[in-house]
Amino acid sequence: MPRYEMGDTDIEALAAYLRTLNFQTTPGLTATDLHFATIVARNADEIDRRSVLEILNRFVTDKNAGTRNESKRASRGAFYRDFMDDSYRKWRLHVWELEGSPDTWSTQLEALYAAQPVFALMGGTGKGSWRPVHEFCQTNEVPCIFPITDQPVTDEDFYSIYLSGGIAQAARAVAENMDLILQTADSPSFNPLDRNGAASVGTEKKARVVQVYRHGSAGGAMAKTIRTLLEDSEWSSHDHVIQDAGAPSVHFWRTLYAEQPNSILFVWLSAEDMKNFAESGSGGLTGRPELVLLSETISGPDAFASPQIAPTRVVSLFELREGRDRSLQRLRAWLKPRGLQPTNDRIQADSYLAVTLMSSAVKHMRRNFSREYMIEIIEHGLDNSVFRSVYPRLTLGPNQRFASKGAYILRPSDTDPENWIPIGETRAH
Repeated sequence: MPRYEMGDTDIEALAAYLRTLNFQTTPGLTATDLHFATIVARNADEIDRRSVLEILNRFVTDKNAGTRNESKRASRGAFYRDFMDDSYRKWRLHVWELEGSPDTWSTQLEALYAAQPVFALMGGTGKGSWRPVHEFCQTNEVPCIFPITDQPVTDEDFYSIYLSGGIAQAARAVAENMDLILQTADSPSFNPLDRNGAASVGTEKKARVVQVYRHGSAGGAMAKTIRTLLEDSEWSSHDHVIQDAGAPSVHFWRTLYAEQPNSILFVWLSAEDMKNFAESGSGGLTGRPELVLLSETISGPDAFASPQIAPTRVVSLFELREGRDRSLQRLRAWLKPRGLQPTNDRIQADSYLAVTLMSSAVKHMRRNFSREYMIEIIEHGLDNSVFRSVYPRLTLGPNQRFASKGAYILRPSDTDPENWIPIGETRAH
């Protein structure tokens, strides 16, 4: 091992760093057990909640099965292996169910943590902003590894790591590629630039963007982000907010087409709210949009079954279909012998990735049970993960908290309308 001469300045810097380290007893750790929690908010879909818990509970059950006699080896193993054997702990998974709106979650989290401290949070799901969970984890220095949320908070704080930037990431991809999205459409009226690339004379704004979303939904957050990003641009934006219960009717859509002809239509609605959308393009129409843009994050697979009333584009944070199916084979091979049925690919895959990466990080920590060290192991090891859930590429580094950092803008292939391909140079990073 190399040795270095250290002056007074070096010693002061080292001492300052050591003073930042936590030397207290690690919460959630006992001589025999390592406690984790997962958050499943009541506002999440019941099938999604059940899928998360199925994956995590079964993995923990398998891990605690003692198939390699880990408990006895930890107490009576060879002395030259004690750094490995002594580190063995049984996992205890606690389910933290959060009720009510997200603004009430902070109090619930503090009460749950006081009743049972945990080493880390893993996976979990809930609708709406994840900010209360994020702030709880940052305040209490509890790692939160890959929660399934479309509204993560920031890429800057330390203790929460997300699979992607969610709808804000998708919104940025749309705003940054507006010209390209329109230039790849079929009609020349989609292109707001003249042949020399200059803005059309006599217009202050480019083509009109109409955003449709339900009040208080993820679509509303998507629309707000896009509206902010386009605020100082040449694009005008108009919001159409749905307040009524039930999915918008075919009449609603046809009326909208008539009132907003030749618009660029952004539809940020859930699959349930989209159920009449596919029928709205049939029959005679008094108006139609120039282009339709949807989000796979918000609408799911229904985003690819839109009516052919206009050229359609889909913004997606996920791997292309062929690569996604190939990656999911690993998950399905794990599910089948355990009698678990495929439900929601993304929910199950994200949960499996979170728990397997946590397992790998704990194994590599050996006896050095440190939350910060575990996060650093995940940062360094994610690139080498064989399984990457439904994402094209996952990578982390210091001060990076979104593992998947790009997005695709997809269009139907000219030769096979069911095959969706990226437009131009847009791609997921």
